[in-house]
Amino acid sequence: MDLLIFSDSHGRIGNMVDVMERLYGRYNTVIHLGDNERDAKRMEQAYPSVPFYAVAGNCDFNGEEKFKLIEIYGKRIFITHGHEYGVKSGFGKLKQAAAKNKADACLFGHTHEAHYERVDGMIIMNPGSIEYPRGRHGTSYAMLTVSTSGDIRGNVIELTKNGGKPIYMH
Repeated sequence: MDLLIFSDSHGRIGNMVDVMERLYGRYNTVIHLGDNERDAKRMEQAYPSVPFYAVAGNCDFNGEEKFKLIEIYGKRIFITHGHEYGVKSGFGKLKQAAAKNKADACLFGHTHEAHYERVDGMIIMNPGSIEYPRGRHGTSYAMLTVSTSGDIRGNVIELTKNGGKPIYMH
């Protein structure tokens, strides 16, 4: 199963629409990691046949849960925006929360910077911002693949005029 992951759209959905149209049929589920929950709802309405999961970010005042734990083919995926775990200062609290929930993957946003690492078998991944990137990479999104055999891998992709190029690939 392929999950398409966005974060930090902040009221702009143009790049999400472009990516979803270009990759349509290559993902089974979409995850929005907060900042702006209305963007996630607009996309969910535009693509009603695709399951969506969303969490609230620090700019989302009335909405979704702060984190969710979803399970796909026996793999547990912890999703959060990250602001409540202090991710701009480090990932220690985030990793503890994901480990406490026995997660195989932890997806977060908030920093607007793409990130990928594997710690003790757990994937820690930030897709960066789909609209307002920071750091050394441009606008980006991510894909997480969970196979029926239990393999789990992630890719962070930088959006380009000709599609996308991998930033982190595992």
